This record gives sequence, structure tokens and C-alpha cells, in this order.
Amino acid sequence: MKQFLSYAGIGIASTGVEYAFYLAVLFLMGDHPHAIYWGVAAGFLSSVFFSFLCNQFWVFPCQEGETRSFFLTLGKTYLMYFGTGILLKEALIWLFVEKLSVSRLAAPLILVVLIFPLNFLLSKFWAFLPHKKERGNSCDSDSAL
Repeated sequence: MKQFLSYAGIGIASTGVEYAFYLAVLFLMGDHPHAIYWGVAAGFLSSVFFSFLCNQFWVFPCQEGETRSFFLTLGKTYLMYFGTGILLKEALIWLFVEKLSVSRLAAPLILVVLIFPLNFLLSKFWAFLPHKKERGNSCDSDSAL
């Protein structure tokens, strides 16, 4: 439960990072018809890296005898969040804003509630899954590549 709550706390902070970038793009692009899509993409790139760093060291740290490649885990994290944070989110934001008339300011916040549990499970059981330690490797090394 502690791990889930830590993940949720980082998720809240990451959502703030994402939403700040989303709003910045909306501000910069004004009423451009594709502003919401560019905003989602900018929010994605910034928030995934922030989330990865926090999760790597605080939520899913390696235990004694475990190792995990920093760059492989980073790649898996971007791939995971690309599936849920870009593909799924872009489809749902289109549905919410264009077809269901949900506010373009509120739609991303609603999506967080829908996608969060899926991201936690994928993070825990795939992206941040450690390996057994081999000959002096540590969780922060890239020897598992």
C-alpha cells in the first residue's frame, strides 16, 4: 500500500508537470485546432521523464541482490507511457472534447483517473521489474543492457 501511495503522490506531481506544459502550449498556440494534441504531447515528454526519475529512486528502488539498467528502464517507461499516455490518451481526449463536449481544460484531468491504475501495474510488473544481481552490478548500473 505504501508503494501505491508513493506512486500516487509522484503521479500527482507528474500530472502537475504535464498539465503545466499542456496549458503553456494552449497559451502559445491560442485557438489553433490542433493545440490540444500538441499540448498533450509536450506534457507527455516532460512528465514521463520526471515520473521516471522519481519512480526509479523512490517508488521502485532495487533491493539487495537486485539490479536494473537505468537506460533500459527509461526506454521501457517511455514505451509504456507512449501506449497509455499518447495513443490511449490522444484517442480519449478526441472522444471527450470532440464528441462528448467535455472542456479541453478538464479532459486531461479526467483521463488521469482512468489511466492511473493501468500505469501503476505496468510500472510495477514490467518497466521497473528488477533482475537478480550478477557480479557486482547495482540497480543504478547499465550492465543489464
